[in-house]
Amino acid sequence: MTGYIDPMDMSFDDAYPILAAMRGTHPLRVRRYEKSVERFRSFSDRFIRPIALEVDRKSREDHDYLCWDFCRRAAEERMLSVVIPPMFGGGGGDVFELCFMFEEMCAACTGLANIIGAHYLGFSGMAAGMNLELLGRISQEIVDGEKRGEPILMSAAHTEPSAGSDVEDEHAMHSARVYTSAEKVDGGYLINGTKIFISTGHFATWHMVSAYKDTKDPLNTGIGAMVRTGDKGFEMVKHEHKMGQRACPASMLTFEDCFVPAENTIVTDTRDFFERILFVLGASRVGVAAIGVGCARGAYEKAVETARTTRFKGRFLIDEQWVQQILADMLANVMIGRALYLSAGMCEEVNGLMSLLSNPAMVWMQALSPEAVLMSSPFQGIARSRIMTRIFNGALGSIELRRRQRGQAHSSAAKYMATDLAMKNANLAMEICGASGLEQASGVEKYFRDAKLLQIYEGTNQINRKHVWDSLIARNTTM
Repeated sequence: MTGYIDPMDMSFDDAYPILAAMRGTHPLRVRRYEKSVERFRSFSDRFIRPIALEVDRKSREDHDYLCWDFCRRAAEERMLSVVIPPMFGGGGGDVFELCFMFEEMCAACTGLANIIGAHYLGFSGMAAGMNLELLGRISQEIVDGEKRGEPILMSAAHTEPSAGSDVEDEHAMHSARVYTSAEKVDGGYLINGTKIFISTGHFATWHMVSAYKDTKDPLNTGIGAMVRTGDKGFEMVKHEHKMGQRACPASMLTFEDCFVPAENTIVTDTRDFFERILFVLGASRVGVAAIGVGCARGAYEKAVETARTTRFKGRFLIDEQWVQQILADMLANVMIGRALYLSAGMCEEVNGLMSLLSNPAMVWMQALSPEAVLMSSPFQGIARSRIMTRIFNGALGSIELRRRQRGQAHSSAAKYMATDLAMKNANLAMEICGASGLEQASGVEKYFRDAKLLQIYEGTNQINRKHVWDSLIARNTTM
């Protein structure tokens, strides 16, 4: 057999040459990224790979199975607060560190990784509301839970039985059939309706629920309501039966006169809520692109493993030129997807929701202030004040349309390209592995099942192509 380097031993410079090139000008930042990749890869090797197939099997046999042990381990390892700002007790990571986490975890198991991914989708929905008192309060609850080894997870409850991708597209929102209502009452809102396909719904403590003061005009009347598991009128009804990513439940949630106090709501006055949803999608689709790359990489690694250990007519498959050609294509697909999410991540850091958290003044203030100062009552009082909330809302609202379109177009393009490449690599892995790839014990067919869902959630890939058209092409080519 020819010489072979295990793909898991690929160096940071091999995997991320764009970032490695920044070492001369940003050595501390690049070193932080290197440590983050090492940390997330170690977590995946210890806590995901050993259980991935067993959890998938249990979830297939028992649709009500929930892998709480994994969630507790994620909490103990501080995986739930990576991007929470230091002023709220979190790790202060940026969009790239979140992407590294998703890629490393999804290369091991896209289903288990999506429990973490859906948590951050819910968190980003709350963060986009820029209610800093609420953000600080729930962030602190997540961090305190990690210290106890208790997972405080979040979900984003947006999809409805009769409105899927419609609620993510401005033009479709005019006719979207939404039924989750928000009725203003003394002290808050009463929420009524149903949400479906809510990733990690049965694991989550907090749910960021989109509702509408006028369901006939969802574009202009949306609000965000933070509902806690156990609240009166809120119920988790069932898990959906899924083909892939079984470890992460897709839940049906119902609300029947569920009261949400005013302090647990976000963006309740104008059509700003829909624009905040677009900010969230601009950030989250970068993450889904990284998820796609992780899935594509996992399929590639399984194909390499099979090729180096399987003989055909006395020769190892990996010594066959046709196999080498396919493996080269598979690795190139990983490289392409990774380059796309890095590019989209840079665009998001400058133009999107994350631009507020990566503001240099804020970064240095948090970096230079001791933890005792950041967590002190006077500092927290300022950080969570109405004045700071107005300042941050104003900053987010001041990002002009062209910048928002730029960020959303690049994230949408990265999302659909990377997830399509994941599906392509899953197909190529099956081609190399042949009949053995169909066996559940191989792990190859799992990447095939997991990859398909990536093309559907966070807006179908067709909707994401439409966003690229609307944001960058139509404005220059149509009257």
